[in-house]
Amino acid sequence: MEAEVFSRFNFFLEELSKRSPQKSENLCLLACSGGSDSLSLLLLFRKFLDLSQNNNQNNNQNNSNDKKNLKVVCAHFNHRWSPSSQKAKNLVRAFCKRLQFEFFCAESARVGKTNETFARQERYSFLFSLARKLGKQNNSITSIWTAHQKEDQVETFFLRLLRGSSPSGLKSIAPFSKRNNCFLVRPLLEISKLKLRSFLSEQKIDYFADQSNFDLSISRNLLREKIFPQLDLIQKNFGEKILELVQILQAEDQFLEEYLGEVDQE
Repeated sequence: MEAEVFSRFNFFLEELSKRSPQKSENLCLLACSGGSDSLSLLLLFRKFLDLSQNNNQNNNQNNSNDKKNLKVVCAHFNHRWSPSSQKAKNLVRAFCKRLQFEFFCAESARVGKTNETFARQERYSFLFSLARKLGKQNNSITSIWTAHQKEDQVETFFLRLLRGSSPSGLKSIAPFSKRNNCFLVRPLLEISKLKLRSFLSEQKIDYFADQSNFDLSISRNLLREKIFPQLDLIQKNFGEKILELVQILQAEDQFLEEYLGEVDQE
């Protein structure tokens, strides 16, 4: 799995370099909740940086793969849904210290459970605000990296389908996009949660088990816990079929964007 993920890291970093001014710093902000997916992202990125550094030293080269102009930090947002939320914050802080990543955090002004849409808006508002601030301070191109994985993609597809989204909306989570002058990178979309948890288990890393993930009043949880097992009885490994459809929709959307861009230039 590591080789697959490292290849994705390299791909996205090269894409970011193409879009950045020459010699500017590339600042990657890793969003981490303390769960298995985001802790895996942090650990994989640390391993990736160490491997890149060792390769450069062994090759005695200063080439395009050099990560000297790469700055990596971690951001955690505490939604304060329960008293255990503080445990997640402390876990991420300690893990960042171990991995030598600078740690930033903020918390919700509200105490107690809120709806998922508000929580997401509040979290991303913090991430974009922090990314802009750090980018300005360091005169760097900034990107926010999140740990969305395969199952997140399938869940997002069904949630949008049930809401009557257009084909553009059904392409679900884009692996690489730009919003508010900041790039969004999701390098783990082709990796399953099971693989990520197995990876942490092999590394003897404990993660925070958010009890809100089992709250069936949240649509995403209801799909995952109750609906998907029934769909799997109808079509075994239906999630893989959905992922194939999402990739087709993303490819079609990209083609249309490129085609219309060429038309506008004529």
